Amino acid sequence: MAHIAVVSAPYSGHLNPSLSLAAQLVRRGHEVTFPAPERFTDQVRRAGADPVEYRSPLAEMALEHHDDLSIMMPCLLGEAKAVHAALRGHLADRLPDCVLFDVLAWGGLMFAAEHGITEVQTSPIFASNEVFSLESRYGTAAGDPAALQTFHDDLMSFVTGLGIPDVVRGMFEGVERNIVFIPREFQYSGETFDDRHVFVGPCFLDEPDTFEVRDTRAPVIVSMGTTHTRGTEFFRRCLSAAAILPSSVVIITGDGVDRGELGEIPRDVEVHTRVPSQRAALAGARAFVMHGGMNSVMEALDQRVPMVVIPQRPEQAANADRIVELGLGVKLGTSCTADELARAVQSVCADPGIHARLGRMHRALRAAGGPDRAARQVEAWLKA
Repeated sequence: MAHIAVVSAPYSGHLNPSLSLAAQLVRRGHEVTFPAPERFTDQVRRAGADPVEYRSPLAEMALEHHDDLSIMMPCLLGEAKAVHAALRGHLADRLPDCVLFDVLAWGGLMFAAEHGITEVQTSPIFASNEVFSLESRYGTAAGDPAALQTFHDDLMSFVTGLGIPDVVRGMFEGVERNIVFIPREFQYSGETFDDRHVFVGPCFLDEPDTFEVRDTRAPVIVSMGTTHTRGTEFFRRCLSAAAILPSSVVIITGDGVDRGELGEIPRDVEVHTRVPSQRAALAGARAFVMHGGMNSVMEALDQRVPMVVIPQRPEQAANADRIVELGLGVKLGTSCTADELARAVQSVCADPGIHARLGRMHRALRAAGGPDRAARQVEAWLKA
């Protein structure tokens, strides 16, 4: 069987599908090497892969810097250098047959190019081609030109030193083999993508499949993700909206909110910092108030839950606009009031068209094939 290196960005929305695919490859008899920061190495071992620990500049970067290209791009390059060094040190005597690298994990592509190894890009976000790209439709974050020039010079110096200056084209224009963790039906201009892109749908991690809600009524779930949250004031608005809704509400705040600052919690509202499985929490939910991260979108589609999306970043706005375009939910601005939030929840819950379209998208999601199809596609590329 093959030896495969899987390289992910150190964010849950990127890491989870990469780990799911890694676990499937292990189940199919392959050896999998998986670079990861120390806090994720136990997850890598649970997937059956061999962790290669490295210090991650990307994981350590402050959240407020994510929208500044002057900081983000050098950090991505620092991440690439760290991963490349970890792979080079760990795999010098036993090169893998294939490297799967996330769209933000340039170090994996650099290592593959340096050693002439088959490379496959994995993407937990919308794919891009000649017809559609996130950058062209939603723009890019701002950045200081001088700092970006310094980044470019540093990048070219590094890859030229490795003897692979052409790898930059793959970093920014894509490669020939791509696995996309969404169904084709959800992809913008999905019909225009050829066989260079294989849409396998979401690859979920094996997690606890139950979540006990204190209230017997189907809940409204509120979660703004693990990377960015809206903070205490937003969740207070959610508590005010909950007083209007005829259902229980489960709020998942993430680590950045002090529960004591939320004030009195109504009896029909549960507040959790985290839950064992968001997908399990969504099972049977009436609606999902969320930020629009693709992993959360796929979990909602998997459970056929209508969405009220309050995006915080450009890629989340792209997801929200696609949800609205496909009639799977509604989009609100970050300054929405408690009344607006409550009305939006009630509208998606009561709309039979949304529920019918969610059913169709759920079937497309399941038909896409998930981690088994992704693993079989990797094997097919290796044989070719």
